[in-house]
Amino acid sequence: MALLFTAAAWCTRDRTVRGALLWLIGMALTNLGLFVIYAVCYDYQPQGRYLFPMLAPAAVWMAWAMGRHTSLLKFATPFLLLNGWLLWRSYWLLQSTYAP
Repeated sequence: MALLFTAAAWCTRDRTVRGALLWLIGMALTNLGLFVIYAVCYDYQPQGRYLFPMLAPAAVWMAWAMGRHTSLLKFATPFLLLNGWLLWRSYWLLQSTYAP
């Protein structure tokens, strides 16, 4: 879904949206690089929680791009449903793991 949104946003030919996307990709690659270095050098356990800080800038970019181009609003409902499902699954996982 995110790749479809990114492709649709890229096809709008808006230089500002493309520039912001490139900055977002740069931040994501930097975050991923630091995550790999940390995982290899310091802690070999799965540390996927360090990738979560990229969700906020990605959500801001997506909302901003949807505000600039109304043709991208068709992606809002699937993203909302996906995020709601992920929230429910994470709550269920934590509840089943830590509840007495």
